[in-house]
Amino acid sequence: MRAALWKLHRWIGLACFTPFLILTLTGIALLILPAWPAGSAGLVMPSGIDRAMTEAGQRFPDTRARLIMPGLSPDSEWTLGLRDENGTVRTFSFDPADGRILDVAQSGSSLREVLLEVHNSLLIGLPGKLVMLTTTLGLLTLAISGFTIMRRRLRVLRRVPWHEACPVASLHKWAGLVALIFLLLLSVTGATLLAFKTLGELRSGPPRSDPQATQQVQTPDDRPQASLAGMASSALALRPGTEIQGIMPGRAPGPVSIMLLDRRAPPWAKSSTLMFDRHTGRPLPARPVPVFMQVMIAVKSLHTGLWSGAAVRGLYLACALLCALLACSGLILWAQRRRLLRPRPLSSKVLHS
Repeated sequence: MRAALWKLHRWIGLACFTPFLILTLTGIALLILPAWPAGSAGLVMPSGIDRAMTEAGQRFPDTRARLIMPGLSPDSEWTLGLRDENGTVRTFSFDPADGRILDVAQSGSSLREVLLEVHNSLLIGLPGKLVMLTTTLGLLTLAISGFTIMRRRLRVLRRVPWHEACPVASLHKWAGLVALIFLLLLSVTGATLLAFKTLGELRSGPPRSDPQATQQVQTPDDRPQASLAGMASSALALRPGTEIQGIMPGRAPGPVSIMLLDRRAPPWAKSSTLMFDRHTGRPLPARPVPVFMQVMIAVKSLHTGLWSGAAVRGLYLACALLCALLACSGLILWAQRRRLLRPRPLSSKVLHS
């Protein structure tokens, strides 16, 4: 049984090496790059958000606002995403104080967006997501099989790896034991997130053209709209201690959604959404969050670690570096084993006879 598990562990490790290393390196880069405000963006009131929306709509009239994101620090710009009928998304950077447009770029061109695409799908869309989903399942098998076949685990943890007879093998075992819980956590949460996205793409067919819906969307809404800055202020007043995570203006005449982040809350309650009437700016009755959405919020929070404090992100970064060490040492061990099993040349046998 142990020999069969060992063989399974080696072959699955070889098959998962490249995507696992890509996952690890892109994950490290995403942890180093700031992805969410550092905890003080909620104190900044985006008083210029309405002016930015107006100016962006004048530049590209046939577009719809998708998501407004806060800056990474109190003195940095906010971003506004606009999507046109062809699916092209443009990202506007604006000053939250006065609403001045600072920069316009096409979505997907930033370093973080490219890293996310590589991390999630290897830049090849749905086939890449399936590859990464299979890799996460393989990592689960690697973690379980490696822990099962390993002997004297406490001794491996207590001893310094590079002082052993085979330092690479000792380092591989030590890194695997130290990062075991982290590897299991990321594998389970990553597989859950990827399965959710992949199933959504598989179930969604090609977009259907509905003339009546198109005519309804193109019909302008002449009723005056309330200030988004006022809605943001009301949202922060209703949920003290939270930060603005994003604002989704949506389509008229639907409501405006404001997502709030509470870093002190448990993983399943870190993110919440408040709805506001588009024309009056008044908060709408809150709907209970479905259990499925609470689970997905918790899964994303545990997988990224970006919604937590600096200490948690530092722990994630250290464990991710251990995973990179685990992958590289595993490849070295595989190469060493193949070299030992390779038959020696005939001339070498004659010299030793």
